[in-house]
Amino acid sequence: MKSQAATPKLSDLGVTKTQSSRWQHLAAMPADRFEQHVAAAKRQAVNSLSRAETADEKKARRAEREQRLAERTAAAATSLNKKIYGVILADPPWRWEPYSRQTGMDRSADNHYPTMTTEAIKTLEIPAADDCVLFLWATVAMLPQALEVMTAWGFAYRSACAWVKDKPGTGYWFRSQFELLLVGTKGSIPAPAPGDQCSSVISAPRGRHSKKPEAFYGEIDRMFPNLPKLEMFARGEAGCGWDYWGNEAGDLPMKLSDARP
Repeated sequence: MKSQAATPKLSDLGVTKTQSSRWQHLAAMPADRFEQHVAAAKRQAVNSLSRAETADEKKARRAEREQRLAERTAAAATSLNKKIYGVILADPPWRWEPYSRQTGMDRSADNHYPTMTTEAIKTLEIPAADDCVLFLWATVAMLPQALEVMTAWGFAYRSACAWVKDKPGTGYWFRSQFELLLVGTKGSIPAPAPGDQCSSVISAPRGRHSKKPEAFYGEIDRMFPNLPKLEMFARGEAGCGWDYWGNEAGDLPMKLSDARP
């Protein structure tokens, strides 16, 4: 006597219980409702494709805006007879005040380079174009002062990312292991196109005191390939194609005083 073949299970067919339930629900639908469901699914697929095309169009429009902005900045520099910049990266020599100048100065940046008061930094004249983006380095301890400086220089705060270091440093509440790169804008500056934004966290090892990782120059170059770029308070090697200014920029190819339109 032949034995009956075993009824296959859903798992044998590669079907989940959720899929089975959904398909049974569709099979039980009246014909008119089923046709409506199919039409809605088709519309959703078409809309998804349209959104993808729109994202590509946004990237193209953003690239055109950045190119036109670079051309306007160059024209403005010519009319002013001095070089101005559409991108400024600044790492001010913040003067951090410890709880006690008698016992806490071993942690101060003054041990590594001359520092400036917040008020002195705020009064600096920045060679920014009317349409300009500012990338401003700030430590957690000096975050309020950095936001003050950004406002004093004429920029509105927009966003920030973090440099996460490979080892912790000093601190009172926490041992600091990251620095912030604040982003501010003035005038009309295009943000990165959808899908082109970099991560808000970049991990990179610490180098010599206050030297920032090359990855940040690369990301800024990618965002604004055509705009003239200036690094203020430069400390050593930096991005190719940038102008530089700072009392530690003597070994760099150009200082701000050497720049011409």
